Amino acid sequence: MCPFQDSGEETNERHSFVPLVEEPFIFFYSEDKAGVEKRFESWFEKTLVVFLRELKKNL
Repeated sequence: MCPFQDSGEETNERHSFVPLVEEPFIFFYSEDKAGVEKRFESWFEKTLVVFLRELKKNL
């Protein structure tokens, strides 16, 4: 989740939370490190794209 401010008014500030991922990154101890790293990079890249898009909309 990422918080964004909805209003610039000092007395009536609202914040909304935007989910950045549809599902969490899950791995198991029995997985090989290279496979986990490869999946994490892909998952993180998608998450980062959503974050940057939301940040741009709320600047």
